[in-house]
Amino acid sequence: MPNIVISGCGNIGSRLLQSVSNIQDADIGTLDIYGVDPFQSSLDLSTERFHQENKGGHALHMSTDAADLPAKTELLIVSVDAANRLAALTSVLEHCKPKAIILEKILFNKFEEFDTVQAILDDLGVPCWVNCSRNIWPGYQQLKQTLGGKKVKSYTVSGSDWGLGCNAIHFIAALEFLSGEAVTELTMDTDTAAIRESKRAGYKEITGTLRGKMASGGTISLTSLPKDGHSISVKIEAGDDRYLIAEGKTIAINDGEEAPFPMLYTSQLTQPLVKILKHGRSDLPRYTDSVHQHRVMFKALNDVFYGAGNSEVQCPVT
Repeated sequence: MPNIVISGCGNIGSRLLQSVSNIQDADIGTLDIYGVDPFQSSLDLSTERFHQENKGGHALHMSTDAADLPAKTELLIVSVDAANRLAALTSVLEHCKPKAIILEKILFNKFEEFDTVQAILDDLGVPCWVNCSRNIWPGYQQLKQTLGGKKVKSYTVSGSDWGLGCNAIHFIAALEFLSGEAVTELTMDTDTAAIRESKRAGYKEITGTLRGKMASGGTISLTSLPKDGHSISVKIEAGDDRYLIAEGKTIAINDGEEAPFPMLYTSQLTQPLVKILKHGRSDLPRYTDSVHQHRVMFKALNDVFYGAGNSEVQCPVT
C-alpha cells in the first residue's frame, strides 16, 4: 500500500493526521499512515483524533522511533516546532526517503538552517512545500481568479492579538500568492511593538504593526492589536477595486453585497493533500519562496527582539 509519514504528532500534527485519514480516492486506495513523535502522549492524542475520522479506512502505525518508519514514502510531513524541525527532518531521512515533503511553519529559527535544508532538498531532488495554508483556502483561491492579475496596491490585516510572530508568515504567503510578486522589505514599528513570552515555552510573541513593500511598489501592513474585541479583517486594494474580507465568513467588493469566503482548518486539508499525491502539485508556497518570506520577516522581527544590527541571529518564534 502507498504510505504517508507525519513527524510530529502534537496538536497540529494530529489535525494533519485527520486530514490524511479522510482521503478517499480510487487512484490512491488505502494508505499506510505512519506517525512518529518522541512523546507517547502526542501519539495517543493523534491516535484518538485519527480514529474519530478515518473515512478512508486507512491503517495507522505510531512509534516514538524513526527507525520504525518504512524505507520509502509518498509524502513526508514534518510538523514539530521550529527549533526541532531540522533534527526531526534529518532523523526521518536517515530511515525513509520521501517523494515529496511538506514542512510546517515557522520553518526554522536559525538563518543557516534554511541553507542546510535547501542542500538536503537539492540532494533528494524532491518537491517541498510549506504549510501556509491560506494559499489553498477556497476563499483565497477564488479571490486570485477574481483579481485576474490586477496589481495589488495595498494589503492590510488588522485584528486582536492574532500572534504576529507566529502567524504573519501566513499573510505574507497569501499576499504573494494573490499578487504573484514578492514582498521585498518589512519593518516592525518600534513605537507599537510589545514583546511577551509565547504560550510555547522558549519562544517569543509580539503585538504591533509590521509594514513593508512589494516588488512593484504595493504596500503591506499587518497589525496585531494588544486589546481584545477586534476580529481579523483583511483589506485589499487592487486595480480600481477594494476588497474587505472577514476570513471564514464573507468578502465584499467595493462595499457591495457580501459573498461567502470559506476557509480550511488544518483537519480539512484532505483534497490539497490528494492533489500532491496524485499530481505532484500544490498552491502551498514552495520551499524557496517561503525561505525568502521567512528571511524578510525575521530581519524585521529581530530588529525589535535584539535591536538594530542583529537581523540575522536566531529568531525566537514558532
